[in-house]
Amino acid sequence: MANQKEAAGKLGTWDLPKDDWFVQTQSDPICSSAGCDQYKHLKKDRGYDIDYPVPQLGVDRDIVGAHENLDVAEKIVGHHLIMGTKES
Repeated sequence: MANQKEAAGKLGTWDLPKDDWFVQTQSDPICSSAGCDQYKHLKKDRGYDIDYPVPQLGVDRDIVGAHENLDVAEKIVGHHLIMGTKES
């Protein structure tokens, strides 16, 4: 609003509707006014399968290293970190 007043001071007053002109009053063209729980796009074939198997290779090496570093840090400071509690 401050920018609008500054611009109006430089360029003259604007002829705007008296109601809430800055609020979008039209529905989204893709979603209904009830929300985006269904899309109105036509369904088409992706051209590739999305239900493929993913191999389970275990925990990432970086995560294992982070856990080892946390164990070392806890021993250094003499405190065991308990995540998501007041103690942590």
